[in-house]
Amino acid sequence: MGFDFKAEYKQGRELSSEQLNKVVLLKMQHWDYSKESHLTWIRENVNDNEFHLLIHKSEEMLAAYLNIVNVPVFLDSFQSKVLGIGNVCVDKRFAGKGYGLLLMDIANFIIKQLGKPGILLCRENLVNFYEKVGWNQYHGDVLLINKPYSGAVLFTNKTVAKSLKVEKNF
Repeated sequence: MGFDFKAEYKQGRELSSEQLNKVVLLKMQHWDYSKESHLTWIRENVNDNEFHLLIHKSEEMLAAYLNIVNVPVFLDSFQSKVLGIGNVCVDKRFAGKGYGLLLMDIANFIIKQLGKPGILLCRENLVNFYEKVGWNQYHGDVLLINKPYSGAVLFTNKTVAKSLKVEKNF
């Protein structure tokens, strides 16, 4: 029995409607919103020139997904551009089978090649997973689109700024 998968890294404009539908169905396993709501969110928050990372178990089966977008942030008062990792999810049928680790290993490689730091937002219970794949938790104050954010924030590099202002959903 072999392990077979295919990884795709595509700009938003390259994502077919069939692939987008598979992404939405996968996201619906983890976030309780309607199909139309997920589609609208993707259209509004992932530009055509930003990226989707898809891991397929087979041609028909999407096993894992995330998006990579450009995110303007202010660390203290210094503006910076970082790569936001969002919507990290694995099909529940494949939980604990290594797809999340594979997805993040590929994302880490892409971020390194693009030469910008990465940022991600998550629930506190996921921090250990992201630290295991090399991310560092940020402990300062956070504003997400001008509203206080109480979840966890992680970066690919250690960040010592006292305040973080994130200008985009991802």
